[in-house]
Amino acid sequence: MGYDESTAQGVLNETITNGWLDRQTRAVILEFAVFNVNTNLISVATYFYEALATGAAYTTRRIETLELYSTESGALMFFLIGQFLFMAMVLFYFIVMLVHLYQQRLAF
Repeated sequence: MGYDESTAQGVLNETITNGWLDRQTRAVILEFAVFNVNTNLISVATYFYEALATGAAYTTRRIETLELYSTESGALMFFLIGQFLFMAMVLFYFIVMLVHLYQQRLAF
């Protein structure tokens, strides 16, 4: 939808022009996720609009925020150990390739 109101309005007009949104549309769901690296928080926002057969409209919104890697649980430690093991494996195979390159020279 963009970063400002004019961009969002342009996207909405384009969906109407292309036939995605018209008088026969009964429900529109807008869902997006935002991640803030500094605070390690992820937020998922869901906006729901439904046009009922009676002509009434039903709208709801739900915003859920959670900490991605909580320092109080084992998830952060598991993540850090996994990153360390990955970097150790990359370094190990890099050294193995350098040894093969040195031994085989141009035949490598």
